[in-house]
Amino acid sequence: MRNILLSAMLFTISVNISAQSLDTTFGTNGTAVQSELLNWGNTTELPDGSLILSGEYYNGSVSKAVLAKIKPDGSLDNTFGTGGKFVMDQFSSMDYYEYFSTPFVLADGKILIAYSSEYDNNVDPESYSIKLIR
Repeated sequence: MRNILLSAMLFTISVNISAQSLDTTFGTNGTAVQSELLNWGNTTELPDGSLILSGEYYNGSVSKAVLAKIKPDGSLDNTFGTGGKFVMDQFSSMDYYEYFSTPFVLADGKILIAYSSEYDNNVDPESYSIKLIR
């Protein structure tokens, strides 16, 4: 009996998954590609349905903290930051790694985020600096 119930549950799950399709009104045929925004990121949905992506941009020698705002249709919101992105680069030295945490939407609709920088010169112990930004 247990195997029959498990098989029925798996069949139901597989039928529901295969019944899904892409929303072709989003991006291009259901997919939005935003290249070179972040090496990694966290996503937070805003009350208007747009998304804030957060993380860092790291190209092997320079690290910058980056936020990007994506509209509900998948395009960059050019009214946010510069061209849809907000970049914080307090330290241009390659010994600093800078990144943003997951954004939190406050009750008043404003965004609270933690900015962190890490210094590592391979000699001294690493030191971290964290700032809250709203």
